[in-house]
Amino acid sequence: MISTTQKREREEDDEAHNDTGLSTELQDPQKIEAFLKTCGFLDPTMGVREYHASRDPVLGIIYSPTLPLSDDGTTIIDHLLCQAHQHFARTYGRTYTEFALITDTMEILLGSKDTRSKQIMFLFMIGIDEGLQTQMQCTYAADGVERKRFPVFLSVLRNEMAALLNTAFVNTPGYHPFSVDVLGQHFMRQICTGYPGI
Repeated sequence: MISTTQKREREEDDEAHNDTGLSTELQDPQKIEAFLKTCGFLDPTMGVREYHASRDPVLGIIYSPTLPLSDDGTTIIDHLLCQAHQHFARTYGRTYTEFALITDTMEILLGSKDTRSKQIMFLFMIGIDEGLQTQMQCTYAADGVERKRFPVFLSVLRNEMAALLNTAFVNTPGYHPFSVDVLGQHFMRQICTGYPGI
């Protein structure tokens, strides 16, 4: 038999449960996501860049370089740069691997957190090596128009590489229009502006 005290406690628990405002109705997750995007809680472009980057590797390099590829924290740009470094070592042999400035630079760069420098290095490696260009073209989605953008990208890349390499830079702290940091930002901005997929 239930005592009066136990009965009162059950009634209080029921009232507390009813006051929480929790609904037992199942809601459609897509409708919830759409609502959260319209009210500004979620970015309305969420997933769009990721989808396009999965079909177009250049967009991945430009916009999603720090996305992790594995549980160990390897990012897209780290993986691509490491693969390009190995490709150059196989292609150019001792000319590449025994040049201390190159090996030291790559070791420092791969160990750093400087994403823009990694992007610029990888883009330069693409710009000068036809084998790497062929590999990049193979990573585009087989169906669709994205692959047709690559020749235009190469043209823009080579023009910007020439402009950057023919610009005298200064290595001073703080802002200067010809500092390495400002020139690097300008280079990446020009690549983004000139790429037809953006």
